[in-house]
Amino acid sequence: MAAEPPVRIPRAVLLLWTALEAPPAEAAAAYRAWRAESDLEALSGPEFRLLPALAEAIDRLEPEATIRARLRGLQKYCWSHNIHILRTALPVVEGLARAGIPAVALKGGGVIARTPSAIRRRGIRDLDLLVRTGDVPAAVQVLLAEGFRPVTGRIPGRLRAKAFDKPGPANPHAPERIEIDLHHRAMHAGRYGRFDDDLVARSLPGELLGRPIRVLAPVDEALVAIGQALQWDTNPSHPWIGDALSALRAPGFDAAEFWARARARRFDTHAAAVLEWLDRCFGLPPAVLLARPPPRRGPALWLDRAELRAMARPPRARGLPERAALWLAEALRGGWRKPSPPFPTDLGQRLTPSAEAPRPVPPGEEFAWEIADRQDGGRALTVTLAGPPPSRADFDLWFGGVWAARLRLRPLPWQRGARVWTATIPPGLPRGEPALLRAPRRGPEEGAAE
Repeated sequence: MAAEPPVRIPRAVLLLWTALEAPPAEAAAAYRAWRAESDLEALSGPEFRLLPALAEAIDRLEPEATIRARLRGLQKYCWSHNIHILRTALPVVEGLARAGIPAVALKGGGVIARTPSAIRRRGIRDLDLLVRTGDVPAAVQVLLAEGFRPVTGRIPGRLRAKAFDKPGPANPHAPERIEIDLHHRAMHAGRYGRFDDDLVARSLPGELLGRPIRVLAPVDEALVAIGQALQWDTNPSHPWIGDALSALRAPGFDAAEFWARARARRFDTHAAAVLEWLDRCFGLPPAVLLARPPPRRGPALWLDRAELRAMARPPRARGLPERAALWLAEALRGGWRKPSPPFPTDLGQRLTPSAEAPRPVPPGEEFAWEIADRQDGGRALTVTLAGPPPSRADFDLWFGGVWAARLRLRPLPWQRGARVWTATIPPGLPRGEPALLRAPRRGPEEGAAE
C-alpha cells in the first residue's frame, strides 16, 4: 500500500470529477449526489470551472436536464475565454517557430494542443510553454518582441519557470492581462536535476488554433499532471485529475517507462500514492499499477513519506521538520546543487539614491523621470518622487513598446528621505521612444510558476 497522498479535494468537486471520469454506474450516482447537494447559484470556483466539461457529459448523465442550456452557455464562455488567451499568445508561438526554437505546450494548453475540441471544456488561465534551457535567452527575446514583459524582471534558468504578461483584449471574456509561463523545467520535483532535459526531444506534434506546437509524450504528461496533485494552488480547480487520467489511459502509455522515469527522479513513492488514489476514485488500466517496481526501503522510503506529509500541509503551516524534509528530498534529487545557467536571469536592477536636486513632479503624478545617453552607449535614468519613497516599488522601462528592464526601489531605513533615485542602463537595449511605468501589481493567480 502506498503512502497516503496529499490530495485534498472538496466533496462537491470530487463528485463532479467522478461523474465525468468514473465508470458509468459510479458516474451516475456521483452526478445525482452532486445535483442533490449543490446550489447552482452558489457554486465554488472549482465546481464552476468544471461545468463546461459537464456540458459534454450531460446527455449521458441526465438526458432531460433542465440545466442543459445554462451549461452550453458556460461552454461557449469557456471557448471564448480560451480563444482570447490563445490568440494573444499565438504570435509568440509563431515567433518561436520562426526562430527555430521547439516549444512544448504544457498543462491546459497541452490538452488543447493534443485535442483541439478540448478548447470548449478545458479552461486555461495562461499558456505554459517549455523550451530547452539553452533556448531560454532567444525565447525571451521572442516574448519581448511581442510586447510581453517578465512579471518579476527575472527569466527562467536558476528557477524552473517564470511568468511573462501583456494587457489582454478589451473583452469581458478575456483576462485583464494575458500570461505566458516560460519553462525550462516542467516539474517541481527534480527541478534542479537533469530529468527534464529530454522532454522536448521526446515530445509529439500538436496544434493550437491551427499552428503547430509540441505536446508531451503520454508518460511525461502523466508525470507532470501527477506532480500538480502535490502542489498547492491559490485558486485550485484540480484540472490535473483529467490531465492525468487522459495520459494514463492513452493508447501509447508505457507503464514500465513511466515507473522507470519516476524512480530515476525519486518520485515513484509519490506517484504510487497519487495513482492508488486515482484508481480508487476513477479506475485505471490494471497495467499501470502492476508495473510498479518494488517500493523503496529504509531511509529512502522514510524521506519520501516525510516529504509527502509535508506537501499535505499548506506552505504557511509547514514547520521546521516539514521544510527540512522538502529541502533534503529535493537536494538529493538535484545532486545537492542548483542550476547555474550560462546567461543572466535577472533583467533588472535596484535604483540607488542620488544627491541631485529634485526635478518638478507634475501635480497628481507619483514621479517624474528623465533619461540621457552616456558616452559608453548606455543611458542614465533619473527618477524623482513626489514624496518620500514607498517601502518598495517596481518600474518597467520600455523602448519603442519593447520591455527593456525592471527597476526596483527598495529604500533602506536611512534612505527614506531620498526623493531622487538613479540607475545606469547598459548598452545593447532597444532603441525607440522610452517610457517608464509603474509595474502592474501581480494578480492572485500569478507566481505559481516560480
